[in-house]
Amino acid sequence: MDHIPLVLKNSHGSRTFFLLWWADSQITVQRGRSLSIQCHYDEEYRDHVKYWCRMITQSSCTTIVSTDTPERSGQVSITDNNTLHVFHVTMSDLQTMDSDVYWCGVETCNTEIYMASLNLTVTMSFFPLTGFCRFQHF
Repeated sequence: MDHIPLVLKNSHGSRTFFLLWWADSQITVQRGRSLSIQCHYDEEYRDHVKYWCRMITQSSCTTIVSTDTPERSGQVSITDNNTLHVFHVTMSDLQTMDSDVYWCGVETCNTEIYMASLNLTVTMSFFPLTGFCRFQHF
């Protein structure tokens, strides 16, 4: 298991949590903070729809934002840089009810490919910044 440092982005600075390609991550964020995620994809998916979804059941994920609809949905935004093969998701003003499992995904021929997951916990109190990425190769 490889570990990389994760850094927090908040209204008082420019530090950002980053998730990297094909990573499953767990992270804890203080209520009111923001989280920025980079989701990398293969060149073959550059013209496909990318999305950020919230896990409902083990086999179901509800799309929060996608690149084929308006780029902002409430406090979540998505932008795609198909030259660098990466899309960015930002979740702002996180609340405890935002704690859940989220996925980066790409649509292909009416099928969804889930690339990376984030198990997000939002707490009410201050805590030391912690987080890790576990790399999986498919």
